[in-house]
Amino acid sequence: NSGNSGGPVFDNTGCVAGVAFSKVAKSGSDNIGYIIAASTVNAFLSRCHPEEGTYVMSPSAPYRCSRLFNRSLRLAHKVPDHIEGVLLHSVCETAVNSQLKVGDVLTKVDNYNLES
Repeated sequence: NSGNSGGPVFDNTGCVAGVAFSKVAKSGSDNIGYIIAASTVNAFLSRCHPEEGTYVMSPSAPYRCSRLFNRSLRLAHKVPDHIEGVLLHSVCETAVNSQLKVGDVLTKVDNYNLES
């Protein structure tokens, strides 16, 4: 529906899944909308400090990764089913003082869970 941008989007349990921001409005398409995930909104808001008039920028991620939703990928890298995150495929050699390496599985960034 037009006019929903900026409003909440609910999942099938009634919880807020995100914020509506765009939809496809051309013939041949129906009910295709886009949202900003609630986790992204929460991360943004946690970095806002309106009382100080500041915003803490999110660090850039100098790597390439894949979400771990594929069972075969999980098995190949010995990642248990209950772990959510991303598998690193390449890492900038100067990234994070070279603490990250290809094959690492990231489960959190800035204390925020990464979902597969």
